[in-house]
Amino acid sequence: MPKGKTNNKQKSTALARIDQVHRDLAKAGFDCTIELQKQIKGMNIEPPRVKIEHLTSGRHRMFIDLGESYVHTAGQFEELDGNKLEAIVALAQPVRAWFVEGEKFPKCAGIEDMPTAIEPVCDTCIRCKESIPKEGKCKPKIRLFLLQRKNGSYRPLVFPLSPTSIKRWKTHIKALNRDKLPYVAVVTTFELEDASKGSFQWAEVKLGANGMATAEELQTIMQFRKNYEGLFGQIDKRDFEDPGDDTPPNEKGPPPEEEENLPF
Repeated sequence: MPKGKTNNKQKSTALARIDQVHRDLAKAGFDCTIELQKQIKGMNIEPPRVKIEHLTSGRHRMFIDLGESYVHTAGQFEELDGNKLEAIVALAQPVRAWFVEGEKFPKCAGIEDMPTAIEPVCDTCIRCKESIPKEGKCKPKIRLFLLQRKNGSYRPLVFPLSPTSIKRWKTHIKALNRDKLPYVAVVTTFELEDASKGSFQWAEVKLGANGMATAEELQTIMQFRKNYEGLFGQIDKRDFEDPGDDTPPNEKGPPPEEEENLPF
């Protein structure tokens, strides 16, 4: 598990007094929430990311990368107790991409089976030879945009499920369909479960449900979709380079990819 990273920049008195700054803004007639929304408008700044660290020892870790900060010196990474997380899935997207080593942008990519590249390999991902499991170069994922209850408010998160957990997501959706429930209506649970093949061990994400979303939460999800609409149509390289996607140093080979055919 990555250790908390402290920002070495000297903190100014004004930044360190963030609570007082918020009070001063209010006294001056500013709405801090509105000002923050204006600040990121058009920038497609994404929420914190849920990541997984796989180890063949079986001591896997699920944690949140909060991003860098000028004020919060406790650390950039937040460990999840018991490798468990509860959140509402605000949006789930099947995404895939073919990244050439050293390149910033994918050679080809797709969202919801539709290519997003300027010059795609094929006009649809479902018929593309590069999407064939274990044969093609295109890597599939399920990108989840989450809303987590946190200290009386809601925190947005991004969680790209790796290929080895795609079948778990499908099982979760099948159960919800049988109950006639959309995924936005339930609180989804995420926890790590050890898997192995030969001498290699890795973690898969087991999903479940723990209660229903409230009317307030459903309204918050609708606003969340509006606020982050710009992210939903883009492929981010970070979706495909999480710690759990690659084999740690000195480990033997990557875990096997999902064998079922796509699309989702």
